[in-house]
Amino acid sequence: MRLSESLRRNILISESGSIINKFKVKKRRTTLFFEDILANYIKMCEDAGHADEIKKIGEKWCVLGTCVLTPNVLKKMPSSVFFKVMKLVWTNIGILEDLSFEQKDRIVTLRMKNNTITRSIGKNKFMVGCMTGVLKSFFVRDILCVHAVQDKASGEEYFFELGSKRKPFLEYKEKEKYDWLNDIKKPVGHTLKDAIRKKTFCVQGNRIFFREKSICNSENTLFHLFGNEKIMLDCLPKISYKYFLETVSKKAETEKKLLLLKNLLQVMGWGIFTILKRNKEIIVCITNPPYGLQTEKDNWDFLIRVILGYLWLVDKKFSLKSVQQNAHNLEIKYSLS
Repeated sequence: MRLSESLRRNILISESGSIINKFKVKKRRTTLFFEDILANYIKMCEDAGHADEIKKIGEKWCVLGTCVLTPNVLKKMPSSVFFKVMKLVWTNIGILEDLSFEQKDRIVTLRMKNNTITRSIGKNKFMVGCMTGVLKSFFVRDILCVHAVQDKASGEEYFFELGSKRKPFLEYKEKEKYDWLNDIKKPVGHTLKDAIRKKTFCVQGNRIFFREKSICNSENTLFHLFGNEKIMLDCLPKISYKYFLETVSKKAETEKKLLLLKNLLQVMGWGIFTILKRNKEIIVCITNPPYGLQTEKDNWDFLIRVILGYLWLVDKKFSLKSVQQNAHNLEIKYSLS
């Protein structure tokens, strides 16, 4: 099913500040993000010697997602059926174009084409971790990746060995609490459908583009895990600034730049935004930001630093001043140093 059809039939529900995914798996809130920023952050961390840490984050994210967001009836199906359904889910939201599964005794082979991170940066350990996490959750076994081939053009091929059975791997928020935290009672404002209709975003096949750059679909727990691990987060504003320097007009007035930022993040599912400019400060208020599945602290530092990089379009002297959080609200202050 094409992405445009999913939006029309409300399988992907577009609301102001949130996007709800009902396709095959349990109904859940999802987010969109700037693929180049996410992929280049992963590449930067791996190139700097943090590949194993990034791999563990990918694994944890997919263990959590598969455990909590995949219906039990699906997890009890034969592995070949499970991965046929996951292919439908992942192709429907533009994460990849093709997926095949093969199992011979204790060896599992996964082949993918045009997958989100690999199509951007090529070889990476993050996707090895992600696929390890999915298999761990489904088989409830130790999983070892014995070989991986990753190529931007030709795709990916992974070979995993199934280990011994074991108990569930991680603690997580119960689905009811996760849904309650992520509920937006009265969404008001622009939606993803509005952004597509106004051509802020362009849909091509099952992928979304912002000014010819790919936007990826991602359950937001990943960003909380990045925030809590704090790997090279201070480099994120530079990646963000470079990205937006290529996509946002330098000549645009400050007010128009801030309005674009508000609309982008709101329609991409990151909550209801208010952005205020007062003297030497810019204050970003977010109502109902998305919460993750992890039991550790919810952490929006990844998003906060991406916003800082965008604000450097206004003035490179902006820095993060403070973050205040209370029930379902974030207030982030950036100031001119």
